[in-house]
Amino acid sequence: MSRNQEYWKKRMEDLEAARHREAEKVVQDLETMYRGAERQIEADLSRWWQRFADNNGHVSMAEARRLMTSGELKELKWTLKEYERAAMANGNKEWEKELENASARWHISRLEGLKYQLQNSVEVLAGGQSDALDALLKQTYSNQFGQTAFTIQSGIGVGWDITGLSNNQIQTVLQKPWALDGRNFSNRIWENKQALIGELHKQLTQHMMTGNDLNKVIDSIQQKFGVSRSNAARLVYTENAYAMSVASGDSYRALGVEKVYFIAVLDERTSEICQQMDGTVIEMKDYQPGVTVPPLHPWCRSTTAPYYKELDGIGERAARDPETGKTYYVPRNMTYKEWSETFMNDEPEKGSKLKEKLTAITTGSILKIADCKTVKDVETLMKNQKWFRDNRTNLSGVDLESAKAIAEAYDEVFNKFPFLVGKLDGVRAEKLDSWTYAECYTRGGGKINVNVKKFNDPVALAKSYLNDLKMGYHPAGTDWKSIVTHEIGHALDGYLSNLGLAGAKSQWSYQTKDVSAMLRPKVMKSCGLKVADARTEVSGYATKNAREWFAECFAEAIKSGNPRKVATEFMKQLTKFINDNGVK
Repeated sequence: MSRNQEYWKKRMEDLEAARHREAEKVVQDLETMYRGAERQIEADLSRWWQRFADNNGHVSMAEARRLMTSGELKELKWTLKEYERAAMANGNKEWEKELENASARWHISRLEGLKYQLQNSVEVLAGGQSDALDALLKQTYSNQFGQTAFTIQSGIGVGWDITGLSNNQIQTVLQKPWALDGRNFSNRIWENKQALIGELHKQLTQHMMTGNDLNKVIDSIQQKFGVSRSNAARLVYTENAYAMSVASGDSYRALGVEKVYFIAVLDERTSEICQQMDGTVIEMKDYQPGVTVPPLHPWCRSTTAPYYKELDGIGERAARDPETGKTYYVPRNMTYKEWSETFMNDEPEKGSKLKEKLTAITTGSILKIADCKTVKDVETLMKNQKWFRDNRTNLSGVDLESAKAIAEAYDEVFNKFPFLVGKLDGVRAEKLDSWTYAECYTRGGGKINVNVKKFNDPVALAKSYLNDLKMGYHPAGTDWKSIVTHEIGHALDGYLSNLGLAGAKSQWSYQTKDVSAMLRPKVMKSCGLKVADARTEVSGYATKNAREWFAECFAEAIKSGNPRKVATEFMKQLTKFINDNGVK
């Protein structure tokens, strides 16, 4: 199916948002680690201060540099052995060796002993940070690679096998330095760690030399931790953006995408370079994370999307390419889990069995509505995409242009509300009353009947609709192609209402309220209007009842290039209602 750039922009922004949420979770975990390390350091400092401070709460430099007594040294060495075992278990060989050397010493000052304790807290923190970031980046790469491929294949309606990288290959990719300074995330964590250790030791020494008390020491250390924590968060978000960009690029290449589109998040925080790059079309041969595609700077929130003009032929090319194997129609309601088990399965036999449930694409198969040459082609395409729960469509008697308009109406709605795919009954062409354009079984499965006497002549239908429009009977900015969209609005109203989302009609009734009846007063009130204002603000037909008001607002919101305030507010509240109720 053909998709415009807004479609791909929205889908890839959704993926970026999902990866950002995953990074946020890691940053929250790091916050907990930092707080834990701070508390441990404060506890170690407090114990040490209590033992060696004078009556005024000060520890002199002379006292701090005094060598430990045999008892103090024995206690420290026991502690260092515990640190050493932990370092060995965590693979921190450098710190393990330093602790081993310290344990062999017989002369250690009190200040040195404290520094070992403080450094261990930072070493543990850095190890946790490295493990958390390493796991995040692998997860980001794997998820982004697969979900990018799924988004594209489900968007074009064509699926074929795709092979991802192994864990070892992903590790190699992510360890490769990408910034101009030649450092990777492991180098940066090590540098942040060394900087924090150096600052802690310096602050400790300076405070003792100036005779400050424990509270001032702790305050200064908390400030340094704040800086380090900010650096850690910046590293997580920036490296995560890099992993996402690399994975997207690898997925684009695997699918044969030739150009991508730069997408910047445009708000008051957007960098100048990302503002300048927004909307830029980039050829895949020039795709280079950190240079031509995100991240272009620390904290970068930009992303990319496949350039829509280059996607129309991908499905056809895959179908013709003997190296890609067989291709299949991807149902619009296929989930990522179902898709990955079918097309990215490590067990080919299992993937093959799942493919048996799909319709294979053969030579001459129609992949886009625009390519349909007969009404039968339109029917076949909708059936192959498994748009309807009964998988029945009959447009006999309808002309080709009208049949395409019907399919495009469904495609547009399914694009916006994908959960509807496979949930409604199919569309049929029937002989209806001469004054009826179409009808919908709102609460009866959402089946739509279009009047074959109207839809066999789009010129006459357009003229009839225009006359109605001039009399204010239909919403401004719509045309005859909005008729089916109006009926799909009824089907959506019925589907949501049947879920019981608007509540029961009474505590003794099994019947549920119409969502349209619930939304109408809320939307009109939000616009500063009364329900009676629907005639001028929506259409004459919208005054009939809440269901017709819903369908008319729906048609205007979807089909008008410039929907008015009621239709705009309606779509805003409807979308929020759907999301708040977790409809999927």
